[in-house]
Amino acid sequence: ESDNEIIDVIETNIDNMNPEIYPHITVKLMENNALDAYLTNIIMKKGRPAIKLTVLAETEDTGKLSDIIFNETTTLGIRIYQAKRKKLERTIKTIKTKYGNIKVKISKLNGEIKNIMPEYEDCKKAALKYKVPLRKIYEAVEFSANKKFKRLTSFISS
Repeated sequence: ESDNEIIDVIETNIDNMNPEIYPHITVKLMENNALDAYLTNIIMKKGRPAIKLTVLAETEDTGKLSDIIFNETTTLGIRIYQAKRKKLERTIKTIKTKYGNIKVKISKLNGEIKNIMPEYEDCKKAALKYKVPLRKIYEAVEFSANKKFKRLTSFISS
């Protein structure tokens, strides 16, 4: 059975801030328990380009994350609303590859594997260590995961 939960969505539209600041903000939000933080290009009144900052949060983290947004951006206000979230069951397993051990996230619905995705940071470290393209690490993980779980999966071409 997949999990169902209620989360908070925190949003603000920003049309007057140096774009170099956005990566710092999204990293800081994620480091402070945001479930996700992302940016969307939008057009505001009078045709002005802007960015919509969206943060997904557990309700208990909304206050802290809102404070970060107010302290780190030029926004004058934020919107907070609740949303239902349905997610797949997830487990982390380690896959042995010719480039070492790589963690993969396995998602299931009603006990059936729906997706197997390698952890990016593990793949990046292996690519740097073995001096091979990142896609080669992904291919090795895909091969090992298909063998281990007897399932055809592809995350290279998607």
